[in-house]
Amino acid sequence: MNLNQFLALVILLSFGIPISETVTAQIVSINDIDYIQTRGIFTDEKEFTISNEINTREFSDGSIIRITGYTVEGYPYITYSKINNQQITTHGKIFINDKFIPLIFDQQKTSQMQKIEKREKPNDIVVLMQYTERLYSGQTAKIDVKIFDSNQNKSNDFNQNYGYVPNTNIKIIVLDKNGQIFSSSDGTTNERGFYNTGFFIPKNIQSGTFTVIINAENDNSKSSKTIQIFNLGEVPDHDSP
Repeated sequence: MNLNQFLALVILLSFGIPISETVTAQIVSINDIDYIQTRGIFTDEKEFTISNEINTREFSDGSIIRITGYTVEGYPYITYSKINNQQITTHGKIFINDKFIPLIFDQQKTSQMQKIEKREKPNDIVVLMQYTERLYSGQTAKIDVKIFDSNQNKSNDFNQNYGYVPNTNIKIIVLDKNGQIFSSSDGTTNERGFYNTGFFIPKNIQSGTFTVIINAENDNSKSSKTIQIFNLGEVPDHDSP
């Protein structure tokens, strides 16, 4: 589902969502909204980081601000912030696994973070990778992922032939140099803890750095890793076939 489809759906369902944030502030820009500053939004189960790419729209002479965007994990969200008598009240939802989930703001955030920390899975798996570090526009970046039990692969050896963790869910988000989502993929590791993917860089893309976020999670554990892939731009004449 793209952002426009998500937005159309959520507008129909957004009426009657309870307001859950009240803070005292004099709003000057959207940066005065708390979660825009922290880049974090919460559900009852998890914390998400929002990407830099957001869309805004004002209603009622600027007293209501609608913000839509994606988290770095690839989930679309929408929030409404109401400004009244120097107070900002915010409510919103995030779309995960084909359903809308309410977001939690400010005064509930501290207690919610404590709940999330208690429920966090241990980080006892390790994400190891082999990938294309540098390439030109018009080429495909390859990403190979292996998941190991961290206690059985303390040397972080990608080629180790034991200690694999199969059936681990992998979510990969690729951000461009502006922090916008460029590509994403997801899947499950095979019996040898392996998952591979890639993304194509069109010829018209200028040089820059792609940030790749890898999230790995199964029933018992979770881990993540962030890498960078460098796009060198157009192929120089002397490197052309």
